Amino acid sequence: MKCTSCGAELAPDDKFCGECGAPRPEVPPPIIEAERPEAEPPPAPVVAAPEPEAPPTRKRSAWKWVAAGCIGLLAVACILAGLAGAWLGWLLYESQELTIDLPELPLGEATATPLPTATWTPTPPPPFIPTPSIEPAVVLAYCSAFEESPVYVRENQPVIIYWGWAALTQTYVQDFLDTAMIEVLLDGQEIRPEMQTGIEYDSEEEGYVVGWSTSVGTLTPGSHRVDYHISWTRQISDGWYTYGPGGEYEEEREHCEIVVQ
Repeated sequence: MKCTSCGAELAPDDKFCGECGAPRPEVPPPIIEAERPEAEPPPAPVVAAPEPEAPPTRKRSAWKWVAAGCIGLLAVACILAGLAGAWLGWLLYESQELTIDLPELPLGEATATPLPTATWTPTPPPPFIPTPSIEPAVVLAYCSAFEESPVYVRENQPVIIYWGWAALTQTYVQDFLDTAMIEVLLDGQEIRPEMQTGIEYDSEEEGYVVGWSTSVGTLTPGSHRVDYHISWTRQISDGWYTYGPGGEYEEEREHCEIVVQ
């Protein structure tokens, strides 16, 4: 043991310190520990019962109704879109004349046969309307006999030249057809008739007539001359005068001037 004042070693029997004289410190009696009873095992842990799930709050219920309302609105929108699509399809059918041939099925029986593909019926084109052409100018080959020469024609206007014969009876007209020799020239070139009428009664002529005509197309700007010459192989009559050899008129020569402007 050491002195508590100076730290010098003390003998077991020393009651005072030999260095500083301080009394020996008292040693407390030993503490006797009482026997402790054997430790008992800890009690088993108690597991708490799960608390019952709380009922849905008012906020969650509100979201449920909002979701249901959105689903309902979506369904209504789908129905409206379907109706709009059907209406547009009907308009397209009316405008394009869509024809679909559907097979006839008995009522109450289901079928898995696919529907045929729609076929488009093209709209027929509008009827062809020709561009109105210029009305041709009809010129009498011997218009000088009626003091109607010259005849004026527009540029690019087609020209038709005609001539004919009139008689009191059909027999006289037939005599003319059997004996007459007709020559028609345009600017010195002979032209042939393209059409001949039948023998018909004309109230203005108070007799029967026959006629010829031919189209010479369009003429160039300027003056053109038509010469008409007729003779007969024998003498004939038209009911008013005699023509041919020994007749009042053995031949006839006339003309008509055409001026293209």
